[in-house]
Amino acid sequence: MQKIFLQSLLCLLTLLVSRLPSRGETLRIEGEAAGWAGHTLEFMILTDPVTLGAKQLFSLSPDKQGAFSCHVEVTEPLYCYADFGVYRGKLILVPGQNMKVALPPFRDKSFEERKNPYFEPVETWLVVETKDPMNLTNTIGRFDQHFHQVTNRYFNQIYLRQMKSYLDTVTFQLDRVFAGYADPYFRLYRMAKLKSLEADLLRNGREKTAAAFRDLAPAGFMNPGVTAFLNRLFVNTLSVESKAPAGNRIKQWVGRRNTAELLAWTAGFASVDSPLTEMLLLKMLHDAFYSGEFPKEAILEMVRSGRFTEEAGPLVGRTAREVAAKLSFLLPGSKAPVICLPEAGDGWYCSTSCTAPYQYVLFADLEVPIGREQVKYLSAMLEKTGSRVSLLLVLLPSARFDIPGFLRDNPVPGTIVMDYSNQVTGRTWQVRAYPSAFLLDREHRVVLAPARTPLDGFEFQFQGVR
Repeated sequence: MQKIFLQSLLCLLTLLVSRLPSRGETLRIEGEAAGWAGHTLEFMILTDPVTLGAKQLFSLSPDKQGAFSCHVEVTEPLYCYADFGVYRGKLILVPGQNMKVALPPFRDKSFEERKNPYFEPVETWLVVETKDPMNLTNTIGRFDQHFHQVTNRYFNQIYLRQMKSYLDTVTFQLDRVFAGYADPYFRLYRMAKLKSLEADLLRNGREKTAAAFRDLAPAGFMNPGVTAFLNRLFVNTLSVESKAPAGNRIKQWVGRRNTAELLAWTAGFASVDSPLTEMLLLKMLHDAFYSGEFPKEAILEMVRSGRFTEEAGPLVGRTAREVAAKLSFLLPGSKAPVICLPEAGDGWYCSTSCTAPYQYVLFADLEVPIGREQVKYLSAMLEKTGSRVSLLLVLLPSARFDIPGFLRDNPVPGTIVMDYSNQVTGRTWQVRAYPSAFLLDREHRVVLAPARTPLDGFEFQFQGVR
């Protein structure tokens, strides 16, 4: 009897332990880079494969001698990246696999690069040392290098003449080097790169190459090769296909919130099964929202439905919530993030304290000539809009431009606050280019996002609002 009791107790404990959240293994990241002393490198991971949103995983802060180290816990191979200087350094973290990271030579952004909202960093797989000479970061980095070398060698045949036979040529030459690499994460990355090349070679039916991933486990969607493949192949798909002879039904399905028909169409269009079907449709709805060709309320309602958030698995559910949050951010009628910043003089100001019917929020950078001209025109603009509009001017701090002197010479009839050096408020508002403007109502709800800047004729746009 006692033996049976002990066996039952052991089974119960085993069941309870199996249901506990799995803990990962810790790895140590270290290195030396004297050129990056005093800088902080924030390594990010993707939140989902559709919005490509990012959240911080860890940071490296080289000391005065350039030495850095930290510990990170991961449960499975994980892709992460950091933007520093002109670079985007990429790593694959493996549970329990300590690594010594070599950073590229110091190269900070120039003034022009910092002010260019369309600047793209130079992407590079960082060189690492581990006990495993075939570690994923170095292997994928070498693979990308060989891939680009081979495709550049046959550029005309592949990208201009679209000769399908050269897919076999590229595959053969890559396999001569990497055939012995059996790691599943690398093999998936390799397949995604080759499928992307195959799609480039096809004139028709490019979307069918996604069928290679129809049996892929959801975790595989976060592989950087697969994420890049899906976001490259399915761009504005609903917009393009709705213009086909039989495409009017797509607009009808979206307008009627017919998620079932859209899922069935997606499965047939790309020859895929669930959960990849749901992931692809989320990507398509995401792009359709910004195309302006489909009702936005209908798209938001479908993305928020339980078909995505509850029934298709954890990753699809998280992706749906991320897509919904992105699409609804600063949507007219939604609450805008509160701005609480130090004023240019003394004290603090919070945007919720505005009592005027409307609040015009302008993010400006006075280091750039166009920013200064926009601010100079604010007085004339506010005379035309009248007392119904209150101004909140959010300036970037500057160590190279005399902001107080400029404001003395060009008085601004409104509240002026200073953002922090890391542009935390601008990033919260997802301001990519300066100047950027928004119009809020008395309840801090979004009226126009974006609004026209002063020199672009906001006073005329405001006449339509009233």
